Order: sequence, then structure tokens, then C-alpha cells
Amino acid sequence: MKKREPVIVDGLEMWRCSRCRQVLPAEGFYKKKGTPNGLRCQCKKCHIARSIATRDPATKRRSNREYMRRDVQRKPAKYRKRWREASRSREPSIETWARRQLHLAIRRGEVVKPVSCERCGSSRLIEGHHPDYHRLLSVIWLCSECHGEEHAGS
Repeated sequence: MKKREPVIVDGLEMWRCSRCRQVLPAEGFYKKKGTPNGLRCQCKKCHIARSIATRDPATKRRSNREYMRRDVQRKPAKYRKRWREASRSREPSIETWARRQLHLAIRRGEVVKPVSCERCGSSRLIEGHHPDYHRLLSVIWLCSECHGEEHAGS
């Protein structure tokens, strides 16, 4: 971990907030034992603002989705292994059966996968959403974000 250097102002050690870039005394930061200087990198004001902003479930989901997207790009092998193990350990269910039958129907040409989301019209990764798993080939085609929102209930 890289140690942050203090800014010396009138003989006092001051620290720069990583978010708002203000220079404040140590009292302007929350303590954190895991850092070399014992302080968080954001000032108390920025820390509180971020904490309040992430209480909203939609904001939290969006923030986590962006973080995961970046992390998967940085460490693809780690996530491939995790997804493969999860897939193998998962108990077969009606959802798994419906998903498998849909994939087979697409491969046979019985179902044509569209190129855009039925809800927002984007052409990102398109996924089939089963409103009723007993109707195997009756799906709504959604982008991954709309599909996540559909399952989240928003």
C-alpha cells in the first residue's frame, strides 16, 4: 500500500481528501487502522455524502454493477472459474430446464434471438427472460440491465 504524504501548512501536518481534494487536518478524517497514516482517504464530509448516496437500492445496484464490470475485465480467469463451479454445483431446477430448452431451440433455429432489448432498445448483451418457466419458449428479450431490473422488481 502506498503511503500518502502529508501536506505541511504553517508547520502542521494536513492531509488531502481523495474525493474533494481539500487539504484538512487529521481531525477532518475518520480513523482507519489498516492505513499507514491511520486515516481514511476521504474527509468526513465526503465519507458521509457517499454513505448516504449508497443507501438507495437502485444506486447501490448500479454502483455494484459498474464495479463488477470493471473487476471482471481485470480478472476474467477468476470469474470464469467461479461461474463454472457455481454452475456445476447448482441443483437442476425448472429455471435451469427452461433456460436449457430455450438455448437448444435457438441452436435448432426454432426461436430467433433479436438484436435489441424489447424494453429499452439497446443492443448490448440480450438475454431471454421467462415470465413463466412452464412456457419454455415464451420469453421476453431484454438487455442484461433491464433483465436485472425485472428480477429486482423495479
